Amino acid sequence: MTQLKDSLQEAVGRRIEAAASSLTKFTVTLDSGVGLLIEAAGTGESPKAAAKIVEASALPKEKEAVCAVNWGWIYGSTIAKVEITPNQFKFQLDPAGPVTVSVQVWKGSPFLAFQPFRPA
Repeated sequence: MTQLKDSLQEAVGRRIEAAASSLTKFTVTLDSGVGLLIEAAGTGESPKAAAKIVEASALPKEKEAVCAVNWGWIYGSTIAKVEITPNQFKFQLDPAGPVTVSVQVWKGSPFLAFQPFRPA
């Protein structure tokens, strides 16, 4: 967990240029060609969130989502703070506000949930 926290600290202070989500992935393109990838992982009743910082060009391109989310409201915001637990990431964005990405389970399969998924 410490290595993950250290890795995600690279995202703090960076500006969000784009974001996309699917049932199991959340991708964020940050300034300076860096990307953040969060994925739902694990099986059964013990889901976990996996995350990593990658080159923006290495982010997967989401073609279809069960429920498309317009993430435009977070574009231009800076990641001010990241808090991590085994199944949740809490981002404080300036000026967009807080966004929490968590892993939930439905019928034994993990998926990502977002709160909020649109501006207040």
